[in-house]
Amino acid sequence: MAVSQPTRLCIFCRQIESTSAPCPTLEAIPTPAPGSHPIATLPPAPVTPLPSTDQDLLDNLRQRPSQLCPRCEDYDIVKVFREAQPLDVTQQYLDKGEDGHDNHNQETYDATIKKSEIPLGQLSSLHLAPSCPLCRLIYRILPRTGLEPTDNVLRLIPYRFHLRINGWHTVLPKTKAELAIYLGLYISDLPIPLGLPLNRDGIAYRPANMKGEAIALTPESCFPGRKLHSAKLITPLIEYAMPKKALAYCFTHCGALCSTPQPPELQTALMIDVATRTVAPCPPDCQYFALSYVWGGLIPQPGALESHTLPQTIEDAITVTLNMGYTYLWVDALCIDQTPDPTPAQAAAKRAQLQMMDLIYGCAVLTLVAMAGDNSAAGLPGVSPTSPRVRQAHEMIGGREFVTVPPTLDAEQDASTWDTRAWTLQERVLSTRKLYFTASQMHFTCGRVNIGEATDDDTSSTELDLLDQVKAPQRVAPTGPANTVKAGLGVPDWDRVGYMGILTNYTGRSMTNASDSLNAFLGVISVFSKPLLPQYPFIWGLPLRTDPQFLGWMHDRRQSSPDLPARRRDFPSWSWAGWHGEVLLDSMLPTNIYSNTQMEQHRDLTVRFTGVEGKELEVEGWIARVRVRTEVFSEVVVDGIVDKGEEEEHVIGSIKERNLMHNNSLPTGTYSCLVVERVTHPLFVGGPADRERVFMIVLDWNFMRVGVAKRRVRLV
Repeated sequence: MAVSQPTRLCIFCRQIESTSAPCPTLEAIPTPAPGSHPIATLPPAPVTPLPSTDQDLLDNLRQRPSQLCPRCEDYDIVKVFREAQPLDVTQQYLDKGEDGHDNHNQETYDATIKKSEIPLGQLSSLHLAPSCPLCRLIYRILPRTGLEPTDNVLRLIPYRFHLRINGWHTVLPKTKAELAIYLGLYISDLPIPLGLPLNRDGIAYRPANMKGEAIALTPESCFPGRKLHSAKLITPLIEYAMPKKALAYCFTHCGALCSTPQPPELQTALMIDVATRTVAPCPPDCQYFALSYVWGGLIPQPGALESHTLPQTIEDAITVTLNMGYTYLWVDALCIDQTPDPTPAQAAAKRAQLQMMDLIYGCAVLTLVAMAGDNSAAGLPGVSPTSPRVRQAHEMIGGREFVTVPPTLDAEQDASTWDTRAWTLQERVLSTRKLYFTASQMHFTCGRVNIGEATDDDTSSTELDLLDQVKAPQRVAPTGPANTVKAGLGVPDWDRVGYMGILTNYTGRSMTNASDSLNAFLGVISVFSKPLLPQYPFIWGLPLRTDPQFLGWMHDRRQSSPDLPARRRDFPSWSWAGWHGEVLLDSMLPTNIYSNTQMEQHRDLTVRFTGVEGKELEVEGWIARVRVRTEVFSEVVVDGIVDKGEEEEHVIGSIKERNLMHNNSLPTGTYSCLVVERVTHPLFVGGPADRERVFMIVLDWNFMRVGVAKRRVRLV
């Protein structure tokens, strides 16, 4: 009689293998010495692709006879979900009674909670039995990439649902006690990076915020008092009841928060009539959906709308619009003229449409976000059989149904190509309501709620709905900031902080055509410039008529590529649009960005805008010839006189390029600089105002013609 060989699910080669013949990945890995210190690497990404072969393997194994392995039987997952009382970091270390003492004994808690954990040990030795339902669930939620065979600090821990949301540390204790239990991956013993704030709101507590895949009970299997925000099994194809219910809730409860009146100029836009599959002018008070997606170089062919041969993402968006009961859909590829070589009239019409992006996305009833995939052929997962979505694993253990839960929305967003593209940023921040289509589920967000398809909406909590907002720039209202007058300046005030924050995010993104550097941001510019119009329009993306200090923008030292920043020749060098690379504005420029009202500041030598013609900017200001001596560190020097009458260079201050860590990057030499502004301030609150910071940009006068310079870099 033949005896079957023991097998295991290998988390590295992602298949069943014999325990006597380990996968090649592990053969070259040295075994750590006994008693060696645990190895703590960077945490694996919470979102990793799941091959269809993995899904098929687990589905096949679930059909076979199953039994818990000795380790999993001893763990007793049903008991853990019934009895465990996990606390988050704030409860463990920061919750104190009125007498100032801890409300519980930390040692007792640590000993109790460890019984509810599953330490994975060294991953190269991890044995997951194919016949064990809990082993299969663990195999399913472990990251498919980023794991190191020598890692031995990973463990599975139970936690309450609130650790999956942003703002988790502010959830009320009463609500926490009613939340469903989840079992997810936790990495201990990771060193805390320098500079992280050690407070309740700080990122130092983020390791406890479990955003990856997890294991949970379905609502029918949850224990009493532990059902709030429980998990549910998602159908292979989407069911429209969830987005319809969420949309109806928003209409009823959100009011003006999620309502944008339609201005008459919106009627100059074109819309797709999804019933007749034709492009028509936008009717008055049009109720329409908009699509946000990654083009990926795929352009619809002529006649594709009528012949049903559009890229799959657009076809799926048409299907969703119809099934949600709406007639009109806006898609840029079809509703904006895409003529390769437009006439001047066509180019002007296209620019007018691009400047209306704030209206188009802000006034849409719903924006459909294609977060999955790298191009418009990817489709909206779950809408049609041709666009499948990742299936959850599910197992029966002890008469209760356990399911795997997809990653959180912001984790999926961080891992998406969609979130790296320049065009999609304004589509995200300008939209009122969004329905995200991730690889795993649908997710609805608006000004009040954020609900995922994998979360049971019958047990949702209003408190958590309000907290759980996607990690993204706050939505920008198409009506623009309040048109108040800034004291002492005689010009309308506007949201400088908001604009600069979104601009920093935008300039760190990628785009296919460098010529779109400004086009892909025109909707945001339109919003922020509204309070300044018509007297003070932006100039090449900068508010120089009201805030000439914006000329002092700089490239961040943290760039996505060593080749950045890089010049974009179609745009002026003095505008951020003329460069590829993330930009920032110093905290002291202009006056209302991050200003400390307790620190007295005096400003002078401020550059003044006088005119612009094409790409040439005319300003009135101070030109400084700055002599720099770099001997280890860069210093500004001037001629001085010593006792014996000999001239000697005298140091008057240090000088630094951009926001680099150290002031040692400038070669010794003399630089011609335009002074943007000088700020005199005290070193500390209450101290004498004897510190000066002079913001300058280096000029290159070897450019085109006499009297015209181009920008090189910003100094302070």
